[in-house]
Amino acid sequence: LNLFAQGLVGAPQGAPVGPQADVAAAQEGTVEDPAAANQVLLGYLSALFLALRRQPSKEDLPWWPEPPTWPNLAAPQALQLPKRALSLNVLDGFETLRLALRLVQLAFDPARGSSGAEVEPPPRSWEPGPVQELAVCAHVGLFHTLRRQDLSERALRAGIAGLFQVGAALLVARSAEGPIVSLGWPVRLIDLITQRAQGETQLLVPCARLCLEAVRGFVIEVSRSRHLNNVDLWRFLLLLMLKAMPTPARALWSGPYHREVEAVQIALWRRGLVWALGHPHLVDCLDALDSQEAATSAAQGAAGGSGGGTASS
Repeated sequence: LNLFAQGLVGAPQGAPVGPQADVAAAQEGTVEDPAAANQVLLGYLSALFLALRRQPSKEDLPWWPEPPTWPNLAAPQALQLPKRALSLNVLDGFETLRLALRLVQLAFDPARGSSGAEVEPPPRSWEPGPVQELAVCAHVGLFHTLRRQDLSERALRAGIAGLFQVGAALLVARSAEGPIVSLGWPVRLIDLITQRAQGETQLLVPCARLCLEAVRGFVIEVSRSRHLNNVDLWRFLLLLMLKAMPTPARALWSGPYHREVEAVQIALWRRGLVWALGHPHLVDCLDALDSQEAATSAAQGAAGGSGGGTASS
């Protein structure tokens, strides 16, 4: 899978990279438009995620609380599939989702995806249209995967990891005008998982450590490039970690596993909930809400005082 994905996204092994690749392409007369290549790749990824869709739903689109950033680019609307489109009989979506996630990683972070090294990639400007289309299709595919009645544990793990991996890649992507995808993109997906965990209390317990590391990686990655000033996003991130906490009411374990379960509980409290509650971006959000509520109360008090003065006069 890795060799196939690298061959599809990156250059062949042994081929020149960087400025040498541009010189070699110019000499051979094979210079391609990077924007067109990115558009084709993102279109293929959109179709790959869309293959996970089973039945249309009004809730499978991402939450987009902000107004459109660009006047000529509207907010995502409902997807219109061709009338003769056949619904693919994807088993549990795991293999399709794994391929899509690998391609997303290589498309948005080729240095880390190819070598595995933590290399800081240079800033990259994207076209807003294809990225927003990928955001909608990825949300639809993940939504229908996580909502399946026959959801297996491996597909659940891939869905949770993919939610935050794709979310981080999309929220970090920028164009010349600024960020492309709304901070509310992951909210409905996390809400779907937590609602399902409400009825299936043991659902997230085997994935507790995965939820912890996925949330931490998502927050760290996105907060490097933009401010996480969405209170609803923080609320659902905290709720997801709470739902993944192993408790006797959600799961039973024998004596030999007590220490392991206790270690997971401590990690979720210290490295998850406490860490998130003390994050500077969440503190700034709460301060902004307090200031807004204080200003609203002051305005209402002033209006009430002026009304009372007018009545007495």
